[in-house]
Amino acid sequence: MLQQLKCSEIDVRDILDAAGRDEIIARIKVVDLMKSLPGVGPVGAQHMLEGIGIDSARRLGGLRARQRQQLIDATAYPIQWRKKFRS
Repeated sequence: MLQQLKCSEIDVRDILDAAGRDEIIARIKVVDLMKSLPGVGPVGAQHMLEGIGIDSARRLGGLRARQRQQLIDATAYPIQWRKKFRS
């Protein structure tokens, strides 16, 4: 699924929905999800998570509804989040 995200075949919402149904996907770390976004590396992923207020050690299955929505909102428009989280 992370490869599909990197190729823009699916989005973060699809992965978070799947994490609710699949224990293997639920074990993916949030930072790994963010690094799988097109054009995002380790540093960008860390900046995004700090900006949202989610610990990078969290796993998808451990996110609350508000945190899931924050991830979806932050990644819905890649151009906007790049400008927002760039330091």
